[in-house]
Amino acid sequence: MNRYIDTPARTLSAALLLALLPAAAALAHDHFAYSHDSGIRYENADWMANVADQRRLADLSLPGTHDTMTYALNDDDYTLSQTIVTDVAMTQSKSLRQQLLAGVRVLDIRCRRTASNRFKIYHGSIDTGFDFDDVLLSVTDFLADHPTETVLMRVKPEGNDGSMSFEDVVDTYANNPLYSSYFWRNSSSELASSSTTRLGDVRGKIVVLANFVNERFGIDYASASIQDNYSLTTNWDLYGKWGDVRDQLQASNSSTEGSRSFYINFLSGSVGSFPYFVASGHSSPGTGAPRLLTGLTTLTTPNKYPDFPRVGCALGICSIAFEGTNILTYEYLDSADIDFAGIVYADFPGHGLIDRVISLNNDGVTLFNNADYGGTRKSFELGTYDRFSQLPIGNDGLSSVSIADGLTVTLYEHGLKGGASVLLTSDTPALSTYGFDNKASSMVVSVQGAAIYEHENYKGRMQILRQGSYTLSDLNLGNDSISSIRVGSGYSVKLYEHNDFGGSSKTLAADASSLGSFNDKTSSIVVSAQ
Repeated sequence: MNRYIDTPARTLSAALLLALLPAAAALAHDHFAYSHDSGIRYENADWMANVADQRRLADLSLPGTHDTMTYALNDDDYTLSQTIVTDVAMTQSKSLRQQLLAGVRVLDIRCRRTASNRFKIYHGSIDTGFDFDDVLLSVTDFLADHPTETVLMRVKPEGNDGSMSFEDVVDTYANNPLYSSYFWRNSSSELASSSTTRLGDVRGKIVVLANFVNERFGIDYASASIQDNYSLTTNWDLYGKWGDVRDQLQASNSSTEGSRSFYINFLSGSVGSFPYFVASGHSSPGTGAPRLLTGLTTLTTPNKYPDFPRVGCALGICSIAFEGTNILTYEYLDSADIDFAGIVYADFPGHGLIDRVISLNNDGVTLFNNADYGGTRKSFELGTYDRFSQLPIGNDGLSSVSIADGLTVTLYEHGLKGGASVLLTSDTPALSTYGFDNKASSMVVSVQGAAIYEHENYKGRMQILRQGSYTLSDLNLGNDSISSIRVGSGYSVKLYEHNDFGGSSKTLAADASSLGSFNDKTSSIVVSAQ
């Protein structure tokens, strides 16, 4: 026992001291998984360009926003007036355009049919002030500028004042010449199977997650594995909500690539609590507001709420504070070594949470047992893979390969890069073309240029850079955010401290797992062929 609390008298004194120090127990808390501010720190608008065409949508980890349009009016929006949205209902702080530029790829759109058979966007009984045209104009403008991306859009009824069926009203929008070329429809113009829809089929498109009856196109929302336990009775139910989120993360991570359905995990909650509180654990909405305290201490309940933080410690006794699902999810994705999270819907996601979900998709190469991208599959990041016998595809079991733009794959006949080899630079539906069907035993995944990483040891978000010059506006990772780099064979990379190739510089001709003194200092880059 701590020597300062080894007698009843000292125990009482310590507890009294803790009670007299509320400020110490509830210091301001600013974590980049939660943001109640408008605007974005940097853009991540083209991250899907680093993902192979043949990856199934259901195999991607995708950041999403719950009740996407329930935010205060922003200069980016098309509507000119809006109902005031209070903390009881508000779920987002960034405009739809800002969400998309930050990397969000799954929306949650709740539509009420009006008497004129149009859609207004509601959150329960609350009119957000937006209509479906506001949503579609923002999304189609984004896709026109960023054609490598796709946007999944859950469309859900939220009341009806019109005479047409919900599905018929959806069709009036999907057939509108302004939007029709952006709506993805599968070849049979009916509900698609989530198991067959691949990213290459839907780039530049809106994929409807149809949460309404008699769907004619899109993907059936109800076919997903969904955690959406949104109702809290009191703030103290937050730990149970976090347990639901954690269990769904474990379930998604345990699923098998190539055969899983969509996994959907809502971090959001309300009813007995404010949405901002569930997301952040804060006592007020602000991005850097203090955490709310549970009223418990480690003196009386040391093992209660083990994932919640201990704060304001004095004389060996700490208060137990609430922690938001955004922060807990961010930390769990790393600490539990999660490789796949599915769709993660959040209220007020900060750039850290969005980026951490995106970084789960760094595996830009997918190997398939069968020709034409069929059978068992496994995806890989940049690096060397010496023994296929340890992988689901097995030794000498490879027949087709999908490769993200800018990457290369060298296959070797034997383990440890031995025997005959073949170099692939693009999607290859049949290795028999090269006489290499069912012959590969090891592999090197490299880059045609360079791949920059947010963190050391090739972790965090990744961006592929071809030969060329890149100023700050070209770097998705933002200013002073690069900590490691992979350099392709035959290329060199010159890093500059300032934008427009100014300040001190560092030149690399090989991979660097850490940039040392140049860590988080890069603002512009030149990638050259040697």
